[in-house]
Amino acid sequence: MGSIYTDYKDLNSGTGPSPALWADCPLAQIADDANVAVQVYDDFMNFSQHISAQNTQQYASYIDTGVTLTQAADQGLGGHLVVAGNDADNDEGSITTGGNTGTSFLISDTAGSEKKLWFEARIKKASVADNALALFVGLSEEGLAAANTLVDDTGEVASKDLIGFQTLHADGDALVFCYRKAGAAKQTIALNTASAVLTAATYVKVGFKYDPAEVAAKRIKVYVDGVEQSTYGTAANIAAVTFPDGEELAMLFATKVGAAAESKGYMDWWRCVQLR
Repeated sequence: MGSIYTDYKDLNSGTGPSPALWADCPLAQIADDANVAVQVYDDFMNFSQHISAQNTQQYASYIDTGVTLTQAADQGLGGHLVVAGNDADNDEGSITTGGNTGTSFLISDTAGSEKKLWFEARIKKASVADNALALFVGLSEEGLAAANTLVDDTGEVASKDLIGFQTLHADGDALVFCYRKAGAAKQTIALNTASAVLTAATYVKVGFKYDPAEVAAKRIKVYVDGVEQSTYGTAANIAAVTFPDGEELAMLFATKVGAAAESKGYMDWWRCVQLR
């Protein structure tokens, strides 16, 4: 028997996934029947230490010498991933799903492959100063737990298939939603001004939803702290050569510092669900 659960789209506070984004995701049905969707959800309550690049349990990682990817010890309830020890210029640390070779998701406008998708993560940076920590979180092609997924001295994402959120070295408190088809120019979708300015040591929830049944102007909706943003990824965006349309994607969290000083990055949890 299926579960009955009522969600309320206007309740956006709290540390967990944002109801406004997830209200139309059939999570209770998925819990009862794995045929409905594929999903990854991790609160990092049992995260294995990565003190060198490795592929273990749920994640593959790439980290420079001295950098660590571990479960934080001082963040309260639940688990929290922290990237630390990144105290040399251009030190980087990243994790991805799929063992660095496999993928689980795709965003497509092709008939038969156009499946609804939801993604959200809760992240923070110890510092939002310029030239401190650049990051990307979202979906990407496989194999990006690797050197220079973020470019030295800028923190820009490499020319790979991806869609998600980033900050750059040049503007450490500016949050941007972006996407790219490998080899094409990166595209950005503007965020509401108040939502797009990060605060040091303060978590923010970042997410997006792809709904092929939505009107053409709102195929991809973007959310920050559970608030739907005022601009969208349109059907035309997805059809353009700059979008990773139909490309297989994994989950990716990547960081790189822009100076020789430690600048920690945190992720409390992340979730991605796609209907089969």
